[in-house]
Amino acid sequence: MPTRSVEVTGLLKAWSGGDPAALERLADQVYNELRRIARRYMRNERAGNTLQTTALGNEVYLRVLGALRTVTKRLPDGVLSGLASLLNLVLDAYIPLCRAFPLPMRAYMLNHLGRLDRRMRKLTVFDQLNPRHAKYYREAEARALVADAGFEDVRTYHRHGYSWTVIGSKSGG
Repeated sequence: MPTRSVEVTGLLKAWSGGDPAALERLADQVYNELRRIARRYMRNERAGNTLQTTALGNEVYLRVLGALRTVTKRLPDGVLSGLASLLNLVLDAYIPLCRAFPLPMRAYMLNHLGRLDRRMRKLTVFDQLNPRHAKYYREAEARALVADAGFEDVRTYHRHGYSWTVIGSKSGG
């Protein structure tokens, strides 16, 4: 596991163990990672182009969720439910901010999570934290998964700015 992931995992464990200072250190780590990713994407942008926040947001989401899931996959459902409740409180603040600013995962927040009532949103967060319930793929991974299953002419479509639809055909034989 890369050093950064080990450090994030350690901070998540410390925070879940009751160390409130770990959350502050974790927020610093996440913020620094967001800045690093944004700088990398901006270096690859042509002059005059604007960064697509969906691409940045999806990458950040997968990185943060991946690190978080290394801890949450070991948690009993009751503890995971409590964590989902805490994250739901964060979403209470983040979703309105997405209405005002082009933040990462804006489309997902406004078009999906923001339309759910608090109970359904908590259940969605619970599922996303639990690898037994939800699996996330980058575009190349989703494409390879379908191609490896024997499908040809595999195409991907970015849906709603936050998910992929992968289509292929399989010859009958």
